[in-house]
Amino acid sequence: MPNSGFIAIAAGYSHNLALVPEVGTTPVANAGAEQVVYACAGGMALVKLDGSGSHDADGDELEYFWFEQDEQIATGVDPNVQLAIGEHLIELIVNDGTQDSQPDEVLITVAEAIEVEMKFTPQALNPGSQGKWVKAHFVLPEGFGVDDVDADTPAEIEQLGIESEYMNVFINEDGLVEIEAAFRRGDFCGGVDYGPGEVTVSGRLTSGQYFYGTDTIKIVRNKLGYVADLASYWLEADCGPPDWCGGLDVDRDSVVDWLDFAMSDGCCIEVIEE
Repeated sequence: MPNSGFIAIAAGYSHNLALVPEVGTTPVANAGAEQVVYACAGGMALVKLDGSGSHDADGDELEYFWFEQDEQIATGVDPNVQLAIGEHLIELIVNDGTQDSQPDEVLITVAEAIEVEMKFTPQALNPGSQGKWVKAHFVLPEGFGVDDVDADTPAEIEQLGIESEYMNVFINEDGLVEIEAAFRRGDFCGGVDYGPGEVTVSGRLTSGQYFYGTDTIKIVRNKLGYVADLASYWLEADCGPPDWCGGLDVDRDSVVDWLDFAMSDGCCIEVIEE
């Protein structure tokens, strides 16, 4: 009877038995199916890898090691990893406590988000005004329909991580899909500095792809401060992109006037919706 941990092997027709160490079965890695995922506006995508198809015939518990270009990027059966736009050949090796598997590869393709036209209103924002909403207005290119927009997933102000309270999707007078995403003014004003600044807002299509737009707005300190700024541009008639007279030409008609003041103050023009 052989010792524990050894097996007896017959050599030819001889009755002599040789004792050799028992070797377990090599585990098999399975890096999962190819994926196409979509990056957010920042150019990165959160990707869940899937090594659950890996196995070991001996039933040993497996450890999972994920690599890209020979650099380990994660461990575990289904880790989340951040990947940039482009193609990524990810390699998985599993270990059963004794042996490494042969590597298995999976191709992950990260597609970029779609940049679209966006206008943020009001362009000059007074935190002390009585308006309830600030809004991002998107226009999608030709070829998109209303059903292509995932209106159930909130839009997000990238710099602040603030999600929209509601979204309206409709066909505008030019026959293009227009999206209105509304954010609570108090949430927005609590996270930005005074002065001009860039705002990037993103949303999602039903395909999973993101769309985003960027606009420049101005946060005014108070009414007196805003009036002083307004006076320095008053009736200036050559406002244009990207500055729009320091963000004071709120309606972008190239002239700084009382309509811009009213819109920035939120007293008369802004539509309040429940």
